[in-house]
Amino acid sequence: MCGSHIINIMVVYRVSSKVSIDEVIDYLKKNVKGYSVVQLFDPNVVVSINHLRFAYGTAKLNYINDKMRSKTLSNELMLCVSANQHFVKAVKFAGAKTNKDFFIVFENMSGGTVNIILKDLQIKQKKLEFTPDFKLWGVTSNQLKVYTLEQLIIEKMALSRL
Repeated sequence: MCGSHIINIMVVYRVSSKVSIDEVIDYLKKNVKGYSVVQLFDPNVVVSINHLRFAYGTAKLNYINDKMRSKTLSNELMLCVSANQHFVKAVKFAGAKTNKDFFIVFENMSGGTVNIILKDLQIKQKKLEFTPDFKLWGVTSNQLKVYTLEQLIIEKMALSRL
């Protein structure tokens, strides 16, 4: 079953593409302008819809309050999802690594524009499920006995702003 999840005006898909991840990124850089947001994430890093909700909300608040650490809202979303203050490290950690499986997040775009992008990039939607690797986050199995991975990551995201 394919699916997407709408968060306010943000839409999340889990997908694969017939074109390379570098070609996806190049296409998006050339074709997404203005206040629209598109970001690609590694499915091994994204913990849940709530992880994305919290990151999205934080990025939007940073934008509204003129406290962004990056130049664009797309990049701010990457920083927030990764709980990292350095963009290059954030992309290396949380950015999509392969065209075979990644999350693509759209914000402030019409459905028609999203569909054109999905078609142009030969993107196939997959079932929207979350399969994070807790070890990537440096979380121990002992921590997971007390807290959920989602709780630990959202706390890490909040503390990364201090």
